[in-house]
Amino acid sequence: MTMQGRNRSANKSASEDWAGEVQSLVEKYENKDRNGADNPAISAIHGQSGVSRRRTRENIDLSENSPRPNLQFAKSDQGSIGQDISRIRTQKSLESISTCVDHGDSYRLSNRDTTPPSADQSGSLPQLREEVLHAVGQHDHLEPRHPGTRLELQKELFNALERQSNDKEFLPLQALDDFITENTVQRELEAEFDHLSKSEIEACVHYVCTRKKISDPRTKHLKFTSGQRIFALLIMIEGLDSFLNLMSQGLHDIDLPLKDNCQRSSHRPKTFTCFQSWSPFRLRSFDEWQWKLLAPYFSTTKDREERVLFYSLPAPTVMPWLSETGPRSADPEPDRFGGYSTVKKVKIHPSHHNFQFPEGREPCFAVKKLYTRNKKEFDREVDALKRFNTRTNSNLVQLLATYRHHNNYCLLFPGADGNLKDLWEANPQPVAEPSYKRAMWMAEVCHGIATGLSQIHQHRTTEEIRRDAIEIAKEDKKGDSPAGILSNTPANLRQNDDRFGRHGDIKPENILWFKNYKADSYLGVLQISDFGLTRFHSKHSISKHMSEAVGGRTYRAPEFDTTRNGFDQSYDIWTLGCVYLEFITWYLLGWDQVDDFSQKRTEEDDEALKSFNKDGFPEDKFYKLDGDGSRATVKSSVTRWFKVLHSRPDCTDYIHQFLYFVEGRMLRVMKTERAECGEVAGELCKLLEQCDKRPEFCLHGIPEI
Repeated sequence: MTMQGRNRSANKSASEDWAGEVQSLVEKYENKDRNGADNPAISAIHGQSGVSRRRTRENIDLSENSPRPNLQFAKSDQGSIGQDISRIRTQKSLESISTCVDHGDSYRLSNRDTTPPSADQSGSLPQLREEVLHAVGQHDHLEPRHPGTRLELQKELFNALERQSNDKEFLPLQALDDFITENTVQRELEAEFDHLSKSEIEACVHYVCTRKKISDPRTKHLKFTSGQRIFALLIMIEGLDSFLNLMSQGLHDIDLPLKDNCQRSSHRPKTFTCFQSWSPFRLRSFDEWQWKLLAPYFSTTKDREERVLFYSLPAPTVMPWLSETGPRSADPEPDRFGGYSTVKKVKIHPSHHNFQFPEGREPCFAVKKLYTRNKKEFDREVDALKRFNTRTNSNLVQLLATYRHHNNYCLLFPGADGNLKDLWEANPQPVAEPSYKRAMWMAEVCHGIATGLSQIHQHRTTEEIRRDAIEIAKEDKKGDSPAGILSNTPANLRQNDDRFGRHGDIKPENILWFKNYKADSYLGVLQISDFGLTRFHSKHSISKHMSEAVGGRTYRAPEFDTTRNGFDQSYDIWTLGCVYLEFITWYLLGWDQVDDFSQKRTEEDDEALKSFNKDGFPEDKFYKLDGDGSRATVKSSVTRWFKVLHSRPDCTDYIHQFLYFVEGRMLRVMKTERAECGEVAGELCKLLEQCDKRPEFCLHGIPEI
């Protein structure tokens, strides 16, 4: 055997010997306790620290006749304590995981900088002297040497608790890093266990404060853990006297929450006997207070193929919300999941996420709760969002994380300031004087919406769509029709894959508004959201699929009422055309006229119902039906509205051409006459370039008579 092999064997043997000794002592104490020894009633609540405390007895008998059962560690524990952190290979296996089961702690610790332990601390377990273990077991009452410092730390942890409106509390991760430091842990351990040597104290400090890698036997992936939560919890329930006992059995933060009366780990196939000697009061204190330290850490991974994590959170989990507003109903009627969804705005404690926000923008988040237990429907919306989450400069809302809590599926997004309709209402009046900055913003965001929808329709990156838009402009100069350029399937796409989709519910409420998103964004940034109706199919099959559900009755396309089938990508073109027409109305006339336009469409619908002697409620959709409902035409109020806008003295060349395109290539009753989304993006790209090159194109009004 080589010298290196003998050293490894010796270290392993020493570790197992120590573990066996401690285990036998624990069992001996437990047997004594079960035979009638008194159990200490340890105070676990704030303000009762003056009560005399009994130390949990760790009677240690190291005589030759004393049984020394070998403590069997799960494979995942071998080498977990005192590992040389500099040798840890991080990320690759960790980042490929899409389900997070440890409240996000592994992802938080995976980026933590740590100092490798010294050579004498690199064994599996701290090497405590036998006489020290004897000393611990020989005392029923061992008062801490410095009770003032213990109280001080406990008060600091209690004061750091964040109390929510529902009276639930959580201890922020920042508090663990601030208060459970190497110096603090060393101070408390020296006060509690004055018989430990300096090297033994250092080994215990290392056990608490240094991250350790653990191989999950179920997934074969690396996880990271430490002992900070365990140590803080023992301080808060005045149970630090049991620290050596818990450490001897390899209890780590990753094992929390403990279940089955604190006997089993939640995340590893591991059981613990160190709690069998605890009083019911202390056990209940541990069980209840552990949840205050388990608020999840939300994270993105660095794996571009799988950036969104799913968190399966037990019901007692306290979410790391500092504040929340709402919820407000996202859908006033039962949604396509057979229930309702609500959206609330939350502020997450900064130490409980790693999401990046633009400079100067306060981080806030939106939580969409789906009132459904149908994971298949939940997965469908998540899948649609995840397809675009790695896209740079996307015009689609970014999904940050997903989780299940109290049997509800939830999605976490950046918190928007509202939707497109909110933007219109917040800026109700048109500008008195032409503004080039405002005109460029209008051209940019309208092009951005079309680009975002193109990403859904052809599942392509923003850069790919931009290049194709440039090609459209070049071909158009040659006299070629741009209609077919972006509609062609890219050569590198297989005809039978599921790269082609539709959104199904384009409306102002599903276009999110982020104001102050960038310094040069004028009124803000717009992003398409709500992918609950989004479907992906192959190029051949997409037009053949019957609609499973569509939304937005105001903006629905004529085929919803006439044929009730074949809801393909052209459906989105109609709905987007409706939104664009209202957008231009707001731009020229202001918010009041958007509402007036809606009223005119409703009145025409009412007249049509009366003329055909039909029952029903008039709607503000953009088309009307004939008597038997088999044929649709664009409402005359809509046609007249185009003329009203064209006749405005402030209607520029940009707006004229925009209106021509919406009327001629988007709001077409025959869906075969509608432009494909690539053409829409290409046309708006051309208009944007004209605005950029010739300011007068979007500034000088030229009314049509």
